[in-house]
Amino acid sequence: MAGTWQNWSGQVSCTPASVEYPESELAAAALITAKRDQGNVPVRPVGAGHSFNDLCATTGTLIDPGRMNRVLGIDTATGRVRVQAGITLRDLTESLASAGLALRHSGGAYDQQLGGSLATGTHGTGTTSASLSAQVRSVRLVTADGTVREAAAPASTSEDSDFFNAAVLGLGALGLVTEVELETVPAFRLHRVQTPRILDSLMPELLDRVAATDHTEIFLFPYTRRALLLEATRTDAPAQRENPLRLWFERDILESTALGSMLRIAATKPKVAPLVSQGIAALANSGERIDDSTKLSIPAARVRYTEMEYAIPIPRVIEAIERILAVIQARRLPVASPIEVRFAAADTALLSPASGGPVAYVAVHQYVGLPWEDYFAAAESILLELGGRPHWGKRHSLTARDFAARVPGWNAFGRVRAHVDPDGIFSGEYLQRILGPVPSLPGGRP
Repeated sequence: MAGTWQNWSGQVSCTPASVEYPESELAAAALITAKRDQGNVPVRPVGAGHSFNDLCATTGTLIDPGRMNRVLGIDTATGRVRVQAGITLRDLTESLASAGLALRHSGGAYDQQLGGSLATGTHGTGTTSASLSAQVRSVRLVTADGTVREAAAPASTSEDSDFFNAAVLGLGALGLVTEVELETVPAFRLHRVQTPRILDSLMPELLDRVAATDHTEIFLFPYTRRALLLEATRTDAPAQRENPLRLWFERDILESTALGSMLRIAATKPKVAPLVSQGIAALANSGERIDDSTKLSIPAARVRYTEMEYAIPIPRVIEAIERILAVIQARRLPVASPIEVRFAAADTALLSPASGGPVAYVAVHQYVGLPWEDYFAAAESILLELGGRPHWGKRHSLTARDFAARVPGWNAFGRVRAHVDPDGIFSGEYLQRILGPVPSLPGGRP
């Protein structure tokens, strides 16, 4: 036995038969073939463990590509970059910056591996910015029979794109992603303004502000009518960086030490959660900064939490916000962490929560020391009623039957899965629950 594996939040654990760390694509293919032949299945790819559900949990084999973390090539003329899938988003963005390039966006957790970020549909914010998967031009993966397959973005709409659009957000259900080619952009700066707001004045103008701003993010504080609005717009203006001492104080003292202490108080005495939320809202302050896009990312979270996030049509976001805040208040739920709202453009990944149109992502968080079940169930009921689809790397209660009715690319993904993994080598308990058994193909096995 390999001992106990835990995810980042510490709330999901498993005891796999082994944890493997291949250092090359060839080694990964040999490992998968051997595990299949030995019956040490399922085989589940695992990254930095930032998924909040049991996507990676298994009693079979975990394969971590974290040692496959090199930049294989950067073409500054085309902006195309080829990297191994085990590279972290932090190392990737730093390598791109040194070449004068950047991702359009990269989400909020820089310690994630690229492969895991793609597998779960990691996204940033901005109605013209789709998920990280939308920046992929090709992907290589080792499938269940040890074969290395490459899926490239179709050159025209007439080409069959299902394999590619399944592989760029594949939940680890199709194989182990080993290499990725990304389309990047020239490095750019952002002018970010953060402003504490009262909801009664923010809500009437919210959708217009979102449409007029490159990147919008909102934090809403339960048991208050207050929010923190973050707006970032691309600019050619010179950098205006914050005083390093102030930045250290805000990130390390206010956002880490003070926030952590307040949440621990709420965990000890859940009845004071409303007061803690009000205290956290009081920490929100105004600020303005111009800097490189990579330097304006949210720092790694130091307070452990769990999360549920749903994508809903943007016109429904105000209703979602008001109803979730109202149910927290009415039921006196012990919630002290802010609700987070981001926005994303549509993309073509078959399983994308944003397929079919731009969406608002509404995320509810709960500190690990507080109960999350009642809160998440109440919020989920509202978000489902508003046409929501869950983020694949976060908590939800849906099953394969639910997804089949909500995800337009569901059947197409199932056909790809049946072709590349007919025996379900990569299908752990979680995938059985959310994807169901591997579909049968017309005419039998491929």
